[in-house]
Amino acid sequence: GWLAPSEFLRTLSDLGVMFLLFRVGLEVKASELMKVGGTALLVAVAGVIVPFFAGWGICALWGEPRLESIFTGAAMVATSVGITAQVLASRGLLDMRASRIILAAAVVDDVLGLIVLALVSYAMFEDVLPPLHATWVASALLASWMVAWAYESARYQR
Repeated sequence: GWLAPSEFLRTLSDLGVMFLLFRVGLEVKASELMKVGGTALLVAVAGVIVPFFAGWGICALWGEPRLESIFTGAAMVATSVGITAQVLASRGLLDMRASRIILAAAVVDDVLGLIVLALVSYAMFEDVLPPLHATWVASALLASWMVAWAYESARYQR
């Protein structure tokens, strides 16, 4: 039954995700997402904190080791903007305010999720990574996201 992972399947899946995000990107205006920025930020932060502590807490209650519990919490933070956007598009809901909040929150959630993953990776492999590596990765991700957000905000104001 299952297909064995291969370079061809990985390339095919990457192309599929790229086309999906491109198609949705054509339908969603960044200026519309900027209008719901504050609300989306609150939703995104809650979308990181709640799953992280739920995953961590459940594993800790089950007696799992501390690092595995933290890693499980970090894994629970992961979202998919592509799948979220596709579901909303297939239902014809992309023009609703709630959908714009969901999409903007998913974008912010992905950035925050990468930061959490960088920090957790450092905690798991601190003997391999340089001491400031996770902080540098988190700072770079946050800075690039803030630059993109500022650019879009300035573009929206025009």
